[in-house]
Amino acid sequence: ASSSAWVVLTPMDWISSTNADDQVTLIRPAPQTSVTIDSINPEYPVQGEPATIFFSLHNEGGGDTSEGYIMLIDLKRDGEILWPLTGTEDIEAISSGESYSGSFTLPHWPEGSSVDLNLVWNTPQTVGSSCTENCTFLSESGESAEESASIDWMSIVYGSLAGLFLGLVTRTVMRARAGVPLLTRRERGERTAKPKKSKAKSVDKKVEVACPSCDQRLRVPTTYSGTARCPACAQTFPVEATEEEVAEETPDLDDEIEEVEDEIIESEGDESADEPEAEPEPITPTGEKESSSSDDVIHCPDCEQKLKVPYDRRPVRARCPACKCEFRALKG
Repeated sequence: ASSSAWVVLTPMDWISSTNADDQVTLIRPAPQTSVTIDSINPEYPVQGEPATIFFSLHNEGGGDTSEGYIMLIDLKRDGEILWPLTGTEDIEAISSGESYSGSFTLPHWPEGSSVDLNLVWNTPQTVGSSCTENCTFLSESGESAEESASIDWMSIVYGSLAGLFLGLVTRTVMRARAGVPLLTRRERGERTAKPKKSKAKSVDKKVEVACPSCDQRLRVPTTYSGTARCPACAQTFPVEATEEEVAEETPDLDDEIEEVEDEIIESEGDESADEPEAEPEPITPTGEKESSSSDDVIHCPDCEQKLKVPYDRRPVRARCPACKCEFRALKG
């Protein structure tokens, strides 16, 4: 246990003037050892199947090691020894600064998706361990490997059908609560085609009037009664309808929002560049029914039907497609 050794020589049966002695300082060996698990074959072992483990033992200096042994421990099972199954695996002494590499086969890879392994190297003077930073190794179970090889298509199909059925049921219930028919008029075969107004027809139904101020010729629909503004001199003057507008076909109540603009007096059309078009601003006689709103949607004063009358075109005369009530649409 001391740091030096000494020798003293004493003469026996003879005489010496002095006693002979000497001493030397002792350097106690202190090897620095470490263990690493280099790789595992296969990279992701299957539980219950054999796996080969490659390792290295390092003596980083401080003296030679003595003979020792290694063993593999499962940390998740309270330090159960996985290898060797019996006895010990002896390791020869390793000189200072040298390393030793080897491998062994683990008969049965432990259970679990991840395994914590620790390879321990024991000598009389040192203990080396591989579990200093990362000691977790991933594995693949036999059941998961079989499941990943096959896809349950029947479950996917049944799940998709169930989702589609639930979506249809939810849509039907929501439409029923909102009072919306389950089938549209088009699907029931009751919807009639909306009459289309051709450009040629709109041209035939317009007449020319002269501005009383500058004698500018303007084209105004024959069914329009109200005030027109001359685009040349900005003079406004009254215009009387030359014939009464006749609806060709009763509009569909389901499309009142889309077709209400067709019920408003036509003030737009495709004209040639050399024929300026008037900008009518209808003036309704006193006592006519009126309705107003702050946006494009307005209510019929008789049946409260929602109609769409452009806000920027008011005041204008409009006709309700449901009750045929004519009223004055004003800005609210």
